Amino acid sequence: MVDHHEFHDGLFEGFQVEGAELRVFLRTVDGKGFIACANQLEALAAGGFRPGNIIVEVLVREHTEVTPADIAELYDLPQDPDRGVQIERLLANVNRLQLKIFEINPSHGGMLLALAGALTFETRNTTFKHNLEASS
Repeated sequence: MVDHHEFHDGLFEGFQVEGAELRVFLRTVDGKGFIACANQLEALAAGGFRPGNIIVEVLVREHTEVTPADIAELYDLPQDPDRGVQIERLLANVNRLQLKIFEINPSHGGMLLALAGALTFETRNTTFKHNLEASS
């Protein structure tokens, strides 16, 4: 597991999915912008977004570190008799494809859990700012 400490207390500014590619927009506490890019996106769970999504940790886990609980959350598997069989089948696929978990855990706001292939971090020089005006 790799813990990207540079994002602790930084911001999770959002994400974009295009086909099987995931882009996650992050900012360190000192204002440096990054895009985490994941290819071969297999599954995604995200939620809890609020203004000022503050990060506790950004983790990348190898295929050998993917747990049954990760699979259940990523695929939103119901509690039923077939759940264990489904989890085993999906874990076998994770190991066969050597997929990784990309995880953002918040102290406030949004979380993200993604199952994907290779993950890279790129620097970003832009800031997302939008002026919202009430229409009359």
